[in-house]
Amino acid sequence: MGRISEDTTVCPGCGTAIDRSGGFCPACGSIDDRPRVCTIHPAVRAEGVCVLCRMPFCKKCGKRSAGVFLCDPHRSCEIQEGMVRVYGTIDVLQAGYVGGVLEQAGCHPFLFSRSANPNADLVAITKIPRGYGVGGHPIEDQRVFVPFDEYQRAVATLKELGLYDE
Repeated sequence: MGRISEDTTVCPGCGTAIDRSGGFCPACGSIDDRPRVCTIHPAVRAEGVCVLCRMPFCKKCGKRSAGVFLCDPHRSCEIQEGMVRVYGTIDVLQAGYVGGVLEQAGCHPFLFSRSANPNADLVAITKIPRGYGVGGHPIEDQRVFVPFDEYQRAVATLKELGLYDE
C-alpha cells in the first residue's frame, strides 16, 4: 500500500485512500504488509479480509470476486458497486418498508427496482406463473442494498425483525 500521509495510504488493489491503522482496505479487502493469519487456519497467512464480515482469511477460505475479497460464506452474496444486497422481494411496499427500517437503524439503503417490460412478448409471459419471467426470474424485482461497512448492522436489524433469511 502506497503512503499518502502519516495516517493515510492508497490501496494497491483498488486505489482507495484508506486509514493506515485499519490494516486493510474496507472497499476491496486487500491487506497491508503486516502479518495477518486466517480466521479458520491460524497457522496460514491471510490473503485478504472479507469486506462483509471484516475477518481475515487464507486463499482456501476466501477468494477475490468482482474486485473484492469475500470469505466462503459470503461469496454467494450479491455485490454491486461497493454495496451488498440484504433483502429481496417482489413487493414494492415491503422493499420500501425494509429500506425505512434500515435508515432508522443508521444505514444508507439503496433500493433497486426492476419491473416487467409492458412491451414484452405476452405469449411467453402468460405460459409462466404470474410474477415470474423466462427462466423463473421474477418480473417484478425489488432489492435492498447497503454499503459493505453497514452489512453486519443491516443483517442484525433485519434478523431482529424476522426479515432476513440466510
